[in-house]
Amino acid sequence: MTDGASVALDTGRVWIDLETFLRQSEQGLRWLRGGRTAEGRALLTSAESLYVGDFLEGDPYEDWALPTRELARASYLRVTRALADDAAERRYASAMRAIGILPDDRVRP
Repeated sequence: MTDGASVALDTGRVWIDLETFLRQSEQGLRWLRGGRTAEGRALLTSAESLYVGDFLEGDPYEDWALPTRELARASYLRVTRALADDAAERRYASAMRAIGILPDDRVRP
């Protein structure tokens, strides 16, 4: 759309990867924290695949893009941390099952 002096994008007609990334990140983190681990993991994995670098990384000095760039980067770091923590917890639980330690047993260092 245009009015002669400006141009606007009708976001209802296009797919914006950044919006999808942010939405999936937040929902996936909520699901993971809420105990819906399989769904959360799947959504976070999908979100992680959408992040292909900093927002407008070719224009690092565009001040108007800085808040969005920082938001996306922070979200990406939360996503990767949550996925790494989830993977570590699953590996730990798997190892404990493999050596026969029951969930209510205490493990001492």
